[in-house]
Amino acid sequence: MAVFSPRWWGWGSNNFDLTPSKKLTNHILLSSIVASLLFSPAFALPSGGKFTHGTSGTININGNTMDITGTTPNKNHVIQWGGGFSINQGEKVNFTTSKHNYLNIAHGTNKSTIAGILNAKDNNVFLINPNGVIITKTGNINANRFVASTSSMSNEDMWKFASMKTFNDGLAFSPVFKANKLGNVVNMGNINAKNVTLQGNKIVLEVGFDENSKFNKITTDSLNLKSNEVYVDIGTIQAQKTNITTNKGSAYLSATGYYYNPFSYKTFDKYKNKNNNFKVYKYVSIGSDRDWWHFAKGWNEDNQDYKNIASEYKLTNDIDFKANCKNGKCTGQNYANYWVDLNGDGIKQSNEFTNMMVGSDYINSFTKNFDGQGYTLKNINILPLQDIDLIFVGIFSGAKNATFKNINIDYMGGGIKIKDNIFIAVVGGFVGYANNTTFTNISLNNIGNISFDSDYHKIVGGFAGVVDGTFSNILLNNINTISLNGHDAEVGGFAGIASGTFSNISLNNIGNISVNDSTASAGGFAGEASGTFSNISLNNIGDISVNTNGSTASAGGFAGTAKGTFSNISLNNIGDISVSADNNAFVGGFVGSADEGAYSNISLNNIGDISANTNYTYINDRGAYAGGFAGYIDRYEPFKFKNIYMFFDKDSKISATSTSNEDHIGKFYGKLDLYNGSSISYENIHIYHHENDFKDIMTAINTYQTTTHIYNDVNKDKNYQEFIKQENTIAKPMLPIMPPPSKPDNISKPSLPNITSIINEKPTLSKDDLISNAVWNDYIIKDIDKIKYTINIRLLDKLLKEYKTLANKTEDEQVK
Repeated sequence: MAVFSPRWWGWGSNNFDLTPSKKLTNHILLSSIVASLLFSPAFALPSGGKFTHGTSGTININGNTMDITGTTPNKNHVIQWGGGFSINQGEKVNFTTSKHNYLNIAHGTNKSTIAGILNAKDNNVFLINPNGVIITKTGNINANRFVASTSSMSNEDMWKFASMKTFNDGLAFSPVFKANKLGNVVNMGNINAKNVTLQGNKIVLEVGFDENSKFNKITTDSLNLKSNEVYVDIGTIQAQKTNITTNKGSAYLSATGYYYNPFSYKTFDKYKNKNNNFKVYKYVSIGSDRDWWHFAKGWNEDNQDYKNIASEYKLTNDIDFKANCKNGKCTGQNYANYWVDLNGDGIKQSNEFTNMMVGSDYINSFTKNFDGQGYTLKNINILPLQDIDLIFVGIFSGAKNATFKNINIDYMGGGIKIKDNIFIAVVGGFVGYANNTTFTNISLNNIGNISFDSDYHKIVGGFAGVVDGTFSNILLNNINTISLNGHDAEVGGFAGIASGTFSNISLNNIGNISVNDSTASAGGFAGEASGTFSNISLNNIGDISVNTNGSTASAGGFAGTAKGTFSNISLNNIGDISVSADNNAFVGGFVGSADEGAYSNISLNNIGDISANTNYTYINDRGAYAGGFAGYIDRYEPFKFKNIYMFFDKDSKISATSTSNEDHIGKFYGKLDLYNGSSISYENIHIYHHENDFKDIMTAINTYQTTTHIYNDVNKDKNYQEFIKQENTIAKPMLPIMPPPSKPDNISKPSLPNITSIINEKPTLSKDDLISNAVWNDYIIKDIDKIKYTINIRLLDKLLKEYKTLANKTEDEQVK
């Protein structure tokens, strides 16, 4: 290091040619020299400050704190910062007066970075830096008015500012925005001011957290943004009025921003902008696991403002929940106790965990519109931790009066495992509980196992636990097993208890569905089904079994118990269906026990053995009921069966055994109980089976109302083709050509900025953006030889060498 007079540089000699053709180049070089050499880089606080344009004041530094006190009588101050204006984390700049105006001009080639505290109290502060202004996550600004602009100011404009008459003149003063490619303005920090104005080539207001995980935002009465491009997360704004002047960009609201600032949703209705190229996305966007973390936490906390203000939520990206499961073993995150590194320190803290299941109980059920837009929630494993009386489990725990559409879910081998100590559990791969809710265009894939060991009541389904609503265009593929152990259960491949309207649904490749319980109902589609069911196919379902030691149990290829209207339903390749109980046992190829309803256009193709067994010896009228279609049919309402086609492969068996001699078996139903006034009708019922099968159940009650097709080893294929021809008359689910959900044509996704790229983007400066001759000559050169400076000789040598290379470049290249 050396101490020297600036004349050592040769200023005043011919070392720097200031002819017009090279003036711009030298301005750039001299700005760099002034910024890098004259002001020591040890200062992370603003450096090289000088009051100009007839204004006066003091600048004092004490450790990491700078105090700026303007003393100009009219309370307007202009400060040239030759070494730039930045505040490092842990540092603080105070404007100590009350109701003064401060215009800060940052020189040099560096952006102004505010990572510390700018405390201006009730003063108006203007920060001008053509290179850009970045307010980081740790930045904190307090002022009466704050203006950050990358539009340069002329000497004349500075004089106008210095000559303002009153403090209030500073409330209306603003740099003139220049629509050229100057620096960008990015805010991820905290700004509190009555009026905030930001100007830049690109403006980004992005979600940010400080080192204490506190959410940052702009709190103001009036926010004014002027830029070529503006990208605003509305959650970062708490403003009474927002004005946006721009050529393009977007306003959006992330779930993260909405969590901390739910009233920001109302900003959508308060902003003003007339450019159609600026897109407004009026919904809560969920584009990351961090967003989902805040979405779930906000909803489950019973925050009424959070729940009531926004009406729609949309996925804007695929989201990976990082379960990392392989061969039944998961080494990653638990969806029910998920960690997000809020403050970025890499350390897991208790406040960074939350349950990602949305709608944690009945009271907090999800009640809004959710549009997945064809994106995928993936890599999921759910292990609930609570020891409570009632728990809803699923991607969404509970929903009421809600709408879900256009959603893909891929567990990627993860599953759901419920531990003991839970009194009642309602479990589904997508939703646990849903009431009066609409589901459409949804796919659910690759669940490993759903298992539940408990001595208490449980209602479990591959898609949902207990549901009442409207379901359409739903595809469920690949569940290894669904197994329950304990007390009282309803379980199904789609839902435990299903009521409502169900159409255009396909279930494929579900392993065994088993219950080891007391009272239980199990089915390939639902344990209990009521409502209207149409255009549904079940393909490749494993064994469906119930083993109980208590009350009544039912099992069926489609449902354990059923009432309602069932049409255009096909079951293909279903395993063995069985019940073993100490009380009544009802088993059927389609339904175990049917209370009432109309059944039409239904096919059963290749159903395994159907067996019911009861060994209860204390009550004589308890029995076993097994039928090819239904185990037991009763009640007062009329039944209608039309266009039913059933094909049983060779060696199929239907059996029923009981210790009370109440054994009821049949090709179509096991037993029919009709009460006074009730009726039953059959039309076009066809049963196909091998000649060696069912010889012991050729009873009249099962033959005179049906057409039986008995095939042998020779004509089996012929009969099967006849069956297929009949089956093809049944309408199948008409799912989208691409695996549902297909992405809607009008997909809505904000054009999100690349923050790192925008921060690092270099501005294109012109001569007018640099220090003007008047400022240079009057306030810098004039005083430069009055002070001694400390410089780094190596850096000076490097800069001088760089200067020599500029001679061989064009002026445009020199500017760059």
